[in-house]
Amino acid sequence: TTGPMTVTGTVLGTPAYMAPEQYAGSEVDGRSDQFSFCVAAWESLFGARPFAGTTLPQLQQAIERGEIETPDGSAVPTSIRRVLVRGLAPKPEARWPDIPTLMTALRGAARPRRRRWVIAAAIAAGITLAGGIWTVGRSSEVSCNGAGADIDQLFPIALRSKAIAMARANSGDEIAERIAHNLERFVTSYRGVAGVACRAVRDHQWSDDLADRSRDCREEQARNFVTVLEGELEEGRVGKALVLATADYVTVADFGSCREPNVLAAMPTWPADERRSLIEARAQLVNARELAGRGQVARAQAAVAKIVGSPIGSSPRLAGSLAVVRGTIAHVNDDYPTAIREMTDAYYKAHSNVDLVVEIEALRYLLYFIGVDKQDSAGVESWYRLALSEVDRYHRVSPLRSAELRLALVGVAVTRGELPVALEQARLADASVDDSTPLLKANARREYASALAETGDHVRAIPAYEQTVKLVASALGPYDSQLAELLGDEALTLSEAGRSDEAVKVIEHAQTILLKNPDYGGADRGTLELNFATVFLAAGQRDRAEPLLRSARDRRIKALGPDDPTIGTIDANLAQIATTRGNFDQAIPLLQAALASQTKAVGADHPEVANTLYHLAEALAAKLDWLGALASVHRCLEIRAARLPNSDFYVDALLLQAEIENLAGRPESAFGDASKALELPAPRGNYDLTARAKLEQARALFALRRDEAMARRVLGEARAMYVAHDRPNQVADIDALAAQHR
Repeated sequence: TTGPMTVTGTVLGTPAYMAPEQYAGSEVDGRSDQFSFCVAAWESLFGARPFAGTTLPQLQQAIERGEIETPDGSAVPTSIRRVLVRGLAPKPEARWPDIPTLMTALRGAARPRRRRWVIAAAIAAGITLAGGIWTVGRSSEVSCNGAGADIDQLFPIALRSKAIAMARANSGDEIAERIAHNLERFVTSYRGVAGVACRAVRDHQWSDDLADRSRDCREEQARNFVTVLEGELEEGRVGKALVLATADYVTVADFGSCREPNVLAAMPTWPADERRSLIEARAQLVNARELAGRGQVARAQAAVAKIVGSPIGSSPRLAGSLAVVRGTIAHVNDDYPTAIREMTDAYYKAHSNVDLVVEIEALRYLLYFIGVDKQDSAGVESWYRLALSEVDRYHRVSPLRSAELRLALVGVAVTRGELPVALEQARLADASVDDSTPLLKANARREYASALAETGDHVRAIPAYEQTVKLVASALGPYDSQLAELLGDEALTLSEAGRSDEAVKVIEHAQTILLKNPDYGGADRGTLELNFATVFLAAGQRDRAEPLLRSARDRRIKALGPDDPTIGTIDANLAQIATTRGNFDQAIPLLQAALASQTKAVGADHPEVANTLYHLAEALAAKLDWLGALASVHRCLEIRAARLPNSDFYVDALLLQAEIENLAGRPESAFGDASKALELPAPRGNYDLTARAKLEQARALFALRRDEAMARRVLGEARAMYVAHDRPNQVADIDALAAQHR
């Protein structure tokens, strides 16, 4: 908190006894307990705490700096003071090795004095800590077996049964069972956290204040869930939509924060007389945001108006949440200026009230609105840098919320072409969540797989996609539209790895899923059709690719307008089809227009621009424009060298340059590029890269009329690779080349 602290033992209670490493979210051990004991012993002996501060940041700073204050005129012997000061050292390694050693030192410090200090009672029986107890000894016999039983009042069994029965009646047993599973997981999570809190209090590890904070935290999660569920049932959304809603809320319910002492200690406290009203109002705002997200703007606005008009509506503790809902409504209405302004207000209001959940949420929305939707690199810059600098701190408060923020950072980094940043943030997001939050885990794993694929690391990307498919299918069933999207990404990666036959089968599976989702459309379906088409194109199935590309183009323009940067990618693929059909006069202008569109939208150094330059080089080479082709592929190489050094994508462009150089009568340069491609430490997810490099080496050596033995050897190695992967056309080309040089 940044505001004044209340009475000692409430807001300040636990933080006053926390070691510096607990504030930092680092690993804690017995030396952290030793620190807490020494604070309590100091307070007992000196009548005041060792570290001063009227706000939490001031207190934390004093603890981290070791700024100990000794009261004037104290009769406590200096020898005892020295023992405690060592136990209060900011660095754990500077403290006593363990508590028994500390106890021995305290007893020894008391003996030389004529007036012996009796501290044995404090050592053996424990010292009261701000409403709780710190002890060295055995736990009491309080049973926590029934902890969390209040969930049956907060989330009545009758409501759960109603949801399951409605789902079974309207959508069948499978849907009903999935919903029942999600509801049970939520209840189990609630009981689990309540048990943690009960045992921590029973064993004198938590103060009553911490236990109260944990109760407020989990009760708010329960009330949010119940409010959303009641809204879904009221609308009659009891089919797959309810499976998604319940699975999603099990994912976003941040019970982890309700069990972490350092997180709970940093949470704002609510006045007792406002607590229930605030929990209810915040739950209604969560539901209003859900309504707005589904396009039910009028109902969302009515919910906001009702809360604003209530006695609690002017509370500053609701200001951030209200602004988030208003921003969501504006976004649904495509009013980006208002959406961005409201989310900016939400961020600052939440920050001032130390409401980290809303603060992170507002920052995440700002990244998506400005950096992903609008792709405004300049506009998102300050928020992007802020999020990058804060996300590790947020992780110490809530790994779940920080993972969501990292995924937003991935989206911005990809649109900015900063793939190393995207890869690292995706990796950290994936590492920070587990299978207990299946949809968030699936989303994180998918982004990690995507980032790996974007950087050309297909070796790791493909199994990551396969794992994500299993997570999503398990959570949402085998026919959810999200699964089709995911399969499209997986197929694209398989295709880039040279596994076209497998990729086509995955696409056909995804198309089967789409047949069961006739309402799935818009820009998202256009993106999926583009991925399908790209896979078919790589497999040589142009007749299947072209109608998908034209459909994707129409959908994207209808949804997002002609300036949508994806249109350039679609046109580049259409140009590829024209190139393979020999329609160079049609292909080259298409590619040049796509290049101009993409450069304007995402910048001249973006990987997507490099892809179009690659295809332009192919088209120009097919038209025998060697200078133009080499200039285009050289620029492609420059971008990939900067953005994707040593990746398969870079190697691919290097080999295209070698091929064009051989065709243009520059065998010396071609041999150098092909040899370099073989030496680079790329992941080599695609065997075709190695085969092509050997083929271009052989062509160059034959043209140079030198070391024909090496030429025949590497040509034979390339042929063996193509035979092993059943590529008869490539084998025939190699045989023809070998026949020319017998």
